[in-house]
Amino acid sequence: MIELRDLSEEDLLTACIWAEARGEPIEGQEAVCSVILNRVKKRMAGSIRAAILKLRQFSWTSPTDPNYSAVLDIVKCKTRDHNFHPSASWATAKRISVDALVGVLADHTDNADHYLNVEATRMIRGGTLPKWAEDGIKAGKVTVVIGRHTFLNLLG
Repeated sequence: MIELRDLSEEDLLTACIWAEARGEPIEGQEAVCSVILNRVKKRMAGSIRAAILKLRQFSWTSPTDPNYSAVLDIVKCKTRDHNFHPSASWATAKRISVDALVGVLADHTDNADHYLNVEATRMIRGGTLPKWAEDGIKAGKVTVVIGRHTFLNLLG
């Protein structure tokens, strides 16, 4: 059985972009990727893999999240059938991850290390935001809003 930790760095980064932001504009998908890269750059994680798989960083990495099994299904199909062509949204996420891994991805976030969908988070949490988000917003740490995601630079 394939698990997230078995994925290549490229597939894991592609999966994270796809699961977190496939409904966002391309600039928003690139911004989500930039947050992962910024976390590594700021030593919040030792690698892209560590940044993505760190506990409770991305909802899709939980086995109870529907995107978890969707990602594994895509990777299984890709592994079994080399002629398998994932969706256009997966292909876009892959292009972004490749750009990131070769160092040509532009950072549209002004060095953000966190992001969230404020509206969706409030709906899920009964009107509240996590403390890190509430404090960051109040302290003026928002760097940009792209699509439905608000990006914050909490560590400078």
